[in-house]
Amino acid sequence: MKIRSAWAVCKWQLLGWTGNPRVILALLIAIVAALMEPIRFLDFAHRMDEPIQVLEPFIYDACANFIMTLLFLGSLLLFADAPFTEQSALYSITRSGKAAWILGKIIYLLIAALIYVAVAAVSTVLYAIKDAFAGNIWSTPFYDMVVKNAAVNDYRMGMDNKAILVNFSPYAAFAVSFMLSVCYLFVNGLLLFAINIGGNRILGFAVVSAVHCFGYLFSGYSFSRILPFTHALLSNHSFVGAFGNASGPGVIESFIYFLLMIVFLCTVIYQRSQNIDFRISVGTKQ
Repeated sequence: MKIRSAWAVCKWQLLGWTGNPRVILALLIAIVAALMEPIRFLDFAHRMDEPIQVLEPFIYDACANFIMTLLFLGSLLLFADAPFTEQSALYSITRSGKAAWILGKIIYLLIAALIYVAVAAVSTVLYAIKDAFAGNIWSTPFYDMVVKNAAVNDYRMGMDNKAILVNFSPYAAFAVSFMLSVCYLFVNGLLLFAINIGGNRILGFAVVSAVHCFGYLFSGYSFSRILPFTHALLSNHSFVGAFGNASGPGVIESFIYFLLMIVFLCTVIYQRSQNIDFRISVGTKQ
């Protein structure tokens, strides 16, 4: 019964996307951010007169610090109203129970992150599809850009972690990149929720933004492995075993890290919610 009630809460939150200017703007940011690098990559491929693999533009996006930062900013807009204590929240909490309501909001954050990243990924596929193939092999333009640094001078494009092409096929790299991006945005949403549930939304935005900025600025340092951003980008990873080495975390390590962060933040959210009077949060207490 709690799962059904939680899903009803999540569904109600998703229905609120219809015609919501903030959500529409967030999704537009995802599309624009996702297409910034593929435009140049396609131009590079056209100059070579070679097709690309259809998933390569998103894979490149998911390895770029700047693009991930733009996607992060859009996700902040998407999650801006966390903990989602709108006027209908009091009725929803009363009907479903506080635990089911919290679970429903957590499920909503996960689905919202999935949809957000999916919109970014699909936009890159649709943009590239006319000049791309679907085979599970790396294209000549992508190989030359990554391995030979052929696009550095004219297009300022490249990738430091060339081992990605050796250790992953395009489909595998896409799947891992997609899941890492979703996990990163989901964790940020949970952190924002955990702080905002106490009523201080400015503090929530400040902390989440600071965590991202520290991860961005100190990416590559050994201590940065404690920060979510290091685990968000496939290009930050080492592929020597499940837990990587001094140069970066392993992919398995990153998924374990995100799982532990999700469990921890969900626990914090639940514990904090027990001490919150949501009648105050929605402004209905007499």
